[in-house]
Amino acid sequence: MPAFALPPLRHSDVSLSSLRGKDVLVNVWATWCGPCRREMPALAELARKMGPRLEVVAIDQGEDAPVVTAYVKQFGVGFPVYLDRDQRVGTMLHLVGLPSSFFVDRSGVVRDAVDGEMTYQVMAEKAQRLVAGG
Repeated sequence: MPAFALPPLRHSDVSLSSLRGKDVLVNVWATWCGPCRREMPALAELARKMGPRLEVVAIDQGEDAPVVTAYVKQFGVGFPVYLDRDQRVGTMLHLVGLPSSFFVDRSGVVRDAVDGEMTYQVMAEKAQRLVAGG
């Protein structure tokens, strides 16, 4: 996973650099994206159920904080959300569409990636494999 720094939506969000040493699911999305809207409740559930074993973070593409804040409240998102207003991360990751998800191991290596919407079952299986070390 390339190194990057983004502003958090909330000041209480963890810094991206502090995630090194943890298994992480990075989800890149936007509020206007229909598949992202359908996937967000599953991401929130996964974050609650996997707790400290997996960090879930979301990176919004190209939107302002008030729009994203309203969306995060609507869906009860409790995991860290970052704002990529210039969509630099999307460019670095060579996104083909939204949502896109990256399962990153403790050493920062992308172990799996999904272009498009995932069901809860699919993301949970991939997350379990990641935290199990493979």
